[in-house]
Amino acid sequence: MDRKHGKNGFGKMTGLNIHDLKHKELTEQIIQAFYKIYNTLGHGFLEKIYINALLMELNRMGLRALREAPIHVYYDGTIVGDYFSDIIVEDLIIIEVKAAKHFS
Repeated sequence: MDRKHGKNGFGKMTGLNIHDLKHKELTEQIIQAFYKIYNTLGHGFLEKIYINALLMELNRMGLRALREAPIHVYYDGTIVGDYFSDIIVEDLIIIEVKAAKHFS
Protein backbone atom coordinates (compact mmCIF):
# COMPACT_ATOMS: atom_id res chain seq x y z
CA MET A 1 0.00 0.00 0.00
CA ASP A 2 1.16 3.48 -0.84
CA ARG A 3 1.09 5.14 2.60
CA LYS A 4 0.79 8.68 1.26
CA HIS A 5 -1.93 8.02 -1.31
CA GLY A 6 -3.85 5.17 0.33
CA LYS A 7 -4.48 1.67 -0.93
CA ASN A 8 -6.55 2.70 -3.93
CA GLY A 9 -4.30 5.29 -5.55
CA PHE A 10 -6.73 8.14 -4.80
CA GLY A 11 -3.90 10.61 -4.24
CA LYS A 12 -2.18 9.70 -7.47
CA MET A 13 -5.43 10.33 -9.31
CA THR A 14 -6.34 13.60 -7.56
CA GLY A 15 -3.05 14.96 -6.28
CA LEU A 16 -4.43 14.90 -2.72
CA ASN A 17 -3.00 13.15 0.30
CA ILE A 18 -5.64 10.72 1.60
CA HIS A 19 -4.51 11.37 5.18
CA ASP A 20 -5.48 15.04 4.92
CA LEU A 21 -9.15 14.31 4.25
CA LYS A 22 -11.68 15.13 6.96
CA HIS A 23 -13.56 11.80 6.83
CA LYS A 24 -10.68 9.62 5.66
CA GLU A 25 -12.08 6.17 6.50
CA LEU A 26 -15.49 6.90 5.05
CA THR A 27 -13.93 8.43 1.94
CA GLU A 28 -11.80 5.32 1.44
CA GLN A 29 -14.90 3.11 1.66
CA ILE A 30 -16.70 5.25 -0.93
CA ILE A 31 -13.72 5.10 -3.27
CA GLN A 32 -13.53 1.31 -2.86
CA ALA A 33 -17.22 1.07 -3.79
CA PHE A 34 -16.63 3.30 -6.82
CA TYR A 35 -13.74 1.17 -8.08
CA LYS A 36 -15.72 -2.04 -7.60
CA ILE A 37 -18.56 -0.62 -9.69
CA TYR A 38 -16.30 0.83 -12.36
CA ASN A 39 -14.30 -2.39 -12.65
CA THR A 40 -17.55 -4.35 -13.01
CA LEU A 41 -19.60 -2.05 -15.27
CA GLY A 42 -16.84 -0.20 -17.08
CA HIS A 43 -17.58 3.07 -18.85
CA GLY A 44 -20.31 4.20 -21.21
CA PHE A 45 -23.47 4.22 -19.12
CA LEU A 46 -25.61 7.17 -18.08
CA GLU A 47 -25.10 8.70 -14.64
CA LYS A 48 -28.32 7.09 -13.36
CA ILE A 49 -26.82 3.58 -13.78
CA TYR A 50 -23.70 4.47 -11.76
CA ILE A 51 -25.76 6.23 -9.09
CA ASN A 52 -28.03 3.21 -8.65
CA ALA A 53 -25.06 0.83 -8.47
CA LEU A 54 -23.20 3.08 -6.03
CA LEU A 55 -26.24 3.35 -3.75
CA MET A 56 -26.58 -0.43 -3.80
CA GLU A 57 -22.90 -1.01 -3.03
CA LEU A 58 -22.71 1.59 -0.26
CA ASN A 59 -25.78 0.11 1.41
CA ARG A 60 -24.27 -3.39 1.11
CA MET A 61 -21.22 -2.03 2.93
CA GLY A 62 -23.50 -0.99 5.78
CA LEU A 63 -23.33 2.73 5.00
CA ARG A 64 -26.36 5.00 5.07
CA ALA A 65 -26.54 6.43 1.56
CA LEU A 66 -29.49 8.46 0.33
CA ARG A 67 -30.34 9.66 -3.16
CA GLU A 68 -31.33 13.28 -3.79
CA ALA A 69 -31.88 14.10 -0.12
CA PRO A 70 -32.70 17.79 0.27
CA ILE A 71 -30.02 19.94 1.86
CA HIS A 72 -31.11 23.41 2.99
CA VAL A 73 -28.98 26.24 1.63
CA TYR A 74 -28.70 29.28 3.87
CA TYR A 75 -27.71 32.83 3.09
CA ASP A 76 -27.30 35.25 5.96
CA GLY A 77 -29.20 32.92 8.29
CA THR A 78 -32.17 32.45 5.94
CA ILE A 79 -32.99 29.39 3.83
CA VAL A 80 -32.72 30.42 0.19
CA GLY A 81 -33.43 27.03 -1.33
CA ASP A 82 -32.70 23.34 -1.29
CA TYR A 83 -29.83 21.51 -2.93
CA PHE A 84 -30.31 17.92 -4.07
CA SER A 85 -27.07 15.97 -4.34
CA ASP A 86 -26.88 12.71 -6.27
CA ILE A 87 -25.95 10.83 -3.08
CA ILE A 88 -25.25 11.80 0.52
CA VAL A 89 -23.39 9.27 2.67
CA GLU A 90 -23.80 9.11 6.45
CA ASP A 91 -24.97 12.76 6.40
CA LEU A 92 -21.28 13.68 5.95
CA ILE A 93 -20.18 13.32 2.34
CA ILE A 94 -21.92 14.58 -0.80
CA ILE A 95 -21.33 12.66 -4.02
CA GLU A 96 -22.04 14.12 -7.45
CA VAL A 97 -21.69 11.47 -10.14
CA LYS A 98 -20.52 12.53 -13.58
CA ALA A 99 -20.46 10.31 -16.64
CA ALA A 100 -18.90 11.57 -19.86
CA LYS A 101 -17.31 10.21 -22.99
CA HIS A 102 -14.15 12.11 -22.08
CA PHE A 103 -13.02 15.13 -20.09
CA SER A 104 -11.13 17.97 -21.76
